[in-house]
Amino acid sequence: MMKVESLDYLLDTIHGDLFFERVFSSELDWDDLLDRRDAGEFDENWTVNNELLKTVDVKMFSDSEIDRLREFVFKKVFAITQHSELAGYVSDDFGLIGEAVQRNAFRPWVRGLMNHYIEGKFPTSSREDEDETHE
Repeated sequence: MMKVESLDYLLDTIHGDLFFERVFSSELDWDDLLDRRDAGEFDENWTVNNELLKTVDVKMFSDSEIDRLREFVFKKVFAITQHSELAGYVSDDFGLIGEAVQRNAFRPWVRGLMNHYIEGKFPTSSREDEDETHE
Protein backbone atom coordinates (compact mmCIF):
# COMPACT_ATOMS: atom_id res chain seq x y z
CA MET A 1 0.00 0.00 0.00
CA MET A 2 1.28 3.46 -0.89
CA LYS A 3 1.00 6.47 1.37
CA VAL A 4 0.78 9.67 -0.64
CA GLU A 5 2.08 12.40 1.63
CA SER A 6 2.57 15.35 -0.68
CA LEU A 7 1.73 16.65 -4.11
CA ASP A 8 5.40 16.28 -5.10
CA TYR A 9 5.31 12.62 -4.13
CA LEU A 10 2.12 12.09 -6.15
CA LEU A 11 3.56 13.89 -9.17
CA ASP A 12 6.82 11.94 -8.96
CA THR A 13 4.82 8.71 -8.86
CA ILE A 14 2.66 9.42 -11.90
CA HIS A 15 5.57 10.85 -13.89
CA GLY A 16 7.50 7.66 -13.17
CA ASP A 17 8.48 5.10 -15.74
CA LEU A 18 5.44 3.80 -17.58
CA PHE A 19 3.00 4.55 -14.73
CA PHE A 20 -0.01 5.10 -17.00
CA GLU A 21 1.24 2.82 -19.75
CA ARG A 22 1.00 -0.14 -17.35
CA VAL A 23 -2.69 0.61 -16.84
CA PHE A 24 -3.80 1.68 -20.31
CA SER A 25 -1.63 -0.07 -22.90
CA SER A 26 -3.90 -3.13 -23.01
CA GLU A 27 -6.59 -3.36 -25.64
CA LEU A 28 -9.61 -3.46 -23.35
CA ASP A 29 -13.23 -2.46 -23.91
CA TRP A 30 -12.89 0.90 -22.16
CA ASP A 31 -16.54 1.82 -22.81
CA ASP A 32 -17.68 -1.34 -21.03
CA LEU A 33 -15.35 -0.66 -18.09
CA LEU A 34 -16.62 2.93 -17.81
CA ASP A 35 -20.20 1.66 -17.86
CA ARG A 36 -19.37 -0.76 -15.03
CA ARG A 37 -18.02 2.12 -12.95
CA ASP A 38 -21.14 4.21 -13.57
CA ALA A 39 -23.61 1.44 -12.82
CA GLY A 40 -22.51 0.23 -9.43
CA GLU A 41 -21.23 1.10 -6.02
CA PHE A 42 -18.03 2.57 -7.45
CA ASP A 43 -19.87 5.67 -8.68
CA GLU A 44 -21.68 6.07 -5.37
CA ASN A 45 -18.44 5.77 -3.39
CA TRP A 46 -16.64 8.18 -5.72
CA THR A 47 -19.39 10.78 -5.29
CA VAL A 48 -19.57 10.38 -1.50
CA ASN A 49 -15.81 10.75 -1.13
CA ASN A 50 -15.76 13.77 -3.42
CA GLU A 51 -18.50 15.44 -1.35
CA LEU A 52 -16.72 14.63 1.91
CA LEU A 53 -13.49 16.19 0.65
CA LYS A 54 -15.34 19.40 -0.22
CA THR A 55 -16.23 19.80 3.47
CA VAL A 56 -12.56 20.05 4.50
CA ASP A 57 -11.55 23.72 4.37
CA VAL A 58 -7.81 23.36 4.89
CA LYS A 59 -5.76 23.44 1.69
CA MET A 60 -2.03 22.76 1.65
CA PHE A 61 -1.59 24.11 -1.91
CA SER A 62 -3.61 26.01 -4.51
CA ASP A 63 -6.37 24.65 -6.71
CA SER A 64 -4.25 25.52 -9.76
CA GLU A 65 -1.92 22.66 -8.76
CA ILE A 66 -4.89 20.28 -8.96
CA ASP A 67 -5.76 21.73 -12.38
CA ARG A 68 -2.22 21.06 -13.62
CA LEU A 69 -2.32 17.52 -12.23
CA ARG A 70 -5.63 16.84 -13.98
CA GLU A 71 -4.40 18.31 -17.25
CA PHE A 72 -1.26 16.18 -17.21
CA VAL A 73 -3.27 13.01 -16.47
CA PHE A 74 -5.85 13.75 -19.18
CA LYS A 75 -3.21 14.38 -21.84
CA LYS A 76 -1.15 11.34 -20.86
CA VAL A 77 -4.08 8.91 -20.85
CA PHE A 78 -5.49 10.35 -24.08
CA ALA A 79 -2.08 10.01 -25.77
CA ILE A 80 -2.00 6.32 -24.82
CA THR A 81 -5.63 5.39 -25.51
CA GLN A 82 -7.05 8.03 -27.87
CA HIS A 83 -10.21 7.75 -25.72
CA SER A 84 -11.28 11.18 -24.46
CA GLU A 85 -14.03 9.93 -22.15
CA LEU A 86 -11.63 7.51 -20.44
CA ALA A 87 -9.02 10.27 -20.11
CA GLY A 88 -11.68 12.47 -18.48
CA TYR A 89 -12.60 9.81 -15.93
CA VAL A 90 -8.97 9.19 -15.02
CA SER A 91 -8.37 12.94 -14.77
CA ASP A 92 -11.33 13.14 -12.40
CA ASP A 93 -9.89 10.26 -10.34
CA PHE A 94 -6.56 12.04 -9.99
CA GLY A 95 -8.34 15.30 -9.23
CA LEU A 96 -10.00 13.48 -6.32
CA ILE A 97 -6.69 11.96 -5.22
CA GLY A 98 -4.99 15.36 -5.54
CA GLU A 99 -7.69 17.03 -3.45
CA ALA A 100 -7.25 14.37 -0.78
CA VAL A 101 -3.55 15.24 -0.63
CA GLN A 102 -4.31 18.98 -0.81
CA ARG A 103 -6.69 18.80 2.14
CA ASN A 104 -4.66 16.22 4.07
CA ALA A 105 -7.77 14.02 4.12
CA PHE A 106 -6.71 10.81 2.41
CA ARG A 107 -9.69 8.57 3.15
CA PRO A 108 -9.39 4.77 2.86
CA TRP A 109 -11.55 4.59 -0.27
CA VAL A 110 -9.43 7.22 -2.05
CA ARG A 111 -6.27 5.38 -0.98
CA GLY A 112 -7.76 2.22 -2.52
CA LEU A 113 -8.48 4.13 -5.73
CA MET A 114 -4.83 5.22 -5.93
CA ASN A 115 -3.61 1.73 -5.17
CA HIS A 116 -5.56 0.32 -8.11
CA TYR A 117 -3.56 2.59 -10.41
CA ILE A 118 -0.28 1.81 -8.63
CA GLU A 119 -0.95 -1.88 -9.23
CA GLY A 120 -1.46 -1.19 -12.94
CA LYS A 121 -5.24 -1.71 -12.82
CA PHE A 122 -8.05 0.53 -13.99
CA PRO A 123 -10.44 0.82 -11.03
CA THR A 124 -13.97 -0.39 -11.70
CA SER A 125 -14.85 -1.73 -8.25
CA SER A 126 -14.78 -0.17 -4.83
CA ARG A 127 -11.90 -0.87 -2.55
CA GLU A 128 -10.90 0.43 0.84
CA ASP A 129 -7.37 0.21 2.13
CA GLU A 130 -6.77 0.38 5.85
CA ASP A 131 -5.77 -2.72 7.75
CA GLU A 132 -7.50 -4.90 5.17
CA THR A 133 -8.68 -4.61 1.59
CA HIS A 134 -12.29 -4.79 0.42
CA GLU A 135 -12.97 -5.16 -3.27
